[in-house]
Amino acid sequence: FIIKKGSPGLKATKIENKIGLRMVQNGDIQFRRVFVPDEDRLPGVNSFQDTNK
Repeated sequence: FIIKKGSPGLKATKIENKIGLRMVQNGDIQFRRVFVPDEDRLPGVNSFQDTNK
């Protein structure tokens, strides 16, 4: 599925003041009761394992 930026229940924050791997952009992503409409679902994907195909 694809969740659009600014969707209710989606929270993404950058991790600041890291000691190691400062050149890598890391963040926290939280989903709280996010609604994903059918048109934003990836066709043929029903599990996380399917995304590897």
